[in-house]
Amino acid sequence: MAESKGKLQRGPILPAGRYWQDFFGQKKPQALAWFKVQIQNGRAKIIVQEGDPTPNIPVADDGLWILWEVPTGKTMPWPELEFGAPTIAVSSVKTREDTVDAPPPEHQPTLEEAFSSTATKFGMTLGFIAFGAVAVNAIINSILNPRR
Repeated sequence: MAESKGKLQRGPILPAGRYWQDFFGQKKPQALAWFKVQIQNGRAKIIVQEGDPTPNIPVADDGLWILWEVPTGKTMPWPELEFGAPTIAVSSVKTREDTVDAPPPEHQPTLEEAFSSTATKFGMTLGFIAFGAVAVNAIINSILNPRR
């Protein structure tokens, strides 16, 4: 069974495990201060931190993404009302990019496929033009040279 990338951990206490969360605007320095205390108390270990930690104008804010671990045998208090519920990080999550669900990339034809397709379309177009020319020629001939 595939691992889910989007299960939230609800509640004020995080059990041992890996989590990730995006923080924006004024939440960024608040989150960093929160994690500093949790790390000092041995309740958390930041695995990866991506993005700008300073508060920005919301429109230009790409956020601060943190992947952290609550060590085995520990729990960590979590201010869900302040930061929202964190997402449980499955083992495949190593960077922010791993948390983005995007459609699979479109198939880009190889040069051979593109040429083959173009040649086929070109050949079909020439065939239609030739058929049309023969049909027009037959019509013109029947008008100019009627059978008696």
